[in-house]
Amino acid sequence: MANAVGYWTVPGMSADETMIWLESHASQGMKVTGGSGNQASGSETDTGGTIVDEPSPMSLEALIFTVTPIGSGSGIRADAFTKATTSVCATPPPGTMLGIGG
Repeated sequence: MANAVGYWTVPGMSADETMIWLESHASQGMKVTGGSGNQASGSETDTGGTIVDEPSPMSLEALIFTVTPIGSGSGIRADAFTKATTSVCATPPPGTMLGIGG
């Protein structure tokens, strides 16, 4: 599994607001397939969380955005995963499938 990581900040936008924006603006060619954290508008707590973009659910390619509050804004870590052409995946147990990081 190949992995690339990037970081950036969003001044003046809370972590929860940033997560709501990421959830409604999927990466090009992808859709939001998962997430966790506090994304409720008007919440007193600004905790952040994660948003997952994939071309299709359980794909072996994904962008995972981890959002945290920093100062008066938010910080984002983006992990891009893809199955390298030379990757050899384990055989999943019967009735299961491999996903991100699998």
